[in-house]
Amino acid sequence: MTRVFGRVHTMAALVITGNGKGLAGYAVGKAPLHRTTTAIVNGMNMAARKLFFVDLLEGRTIYQDFYAECRNTRVFAQRRPRGFGLTCHPRLIKICEAIGIKDIYVKVEGSTKNYLALTHAFVTGLLNQETHQQLAERKGLHYTNSPVKYTHRRQRMG
Repeated sequence: MTRVFGRVHTMAALVITGNGKGLAGYAVGKAPLHRTTTAIVNGMNMAARKLFFVDLLEGRTIYQDFYAECRNTRVFAQRRPRGFGLTCHPRLIKICEAIGIKDIYVKVEGSTKNYLALTHAFVTGLLNQETHQQLAERKGLHYTNSPVKYTHRRQRMG
């Protein structure tokens, strides 16, 4: 409340930015109600300052299935094979496109209309996943990534 004008109504815009190769950021921009573009610009500027990197398996999906929660929103994400597509909440589809995830299945339980909690839970799950190399180091195992694919098929001559 101000002395002269009374209550000042504001709006908030959740903005997600990304390059489609694992680098992304999100933030909430706020501005007075009659300046909607200012809220979006403020959100874009803050999202550009809060970037994070997500390791992607084969450049298209997550390394391991995960569960994450924020407030009353619970997110279950599962890795899927090539060509499966994005089967998830409509807001999570946009987040996956910004990050560069192409094949994933995500089940959301609880509050699905609190988009900030939904985004925060999904990003927390993405950032807490381990790559195969990190998992091997944690368990004390050896990990080799061989580029050669061994096939045991007979080749037909002639």
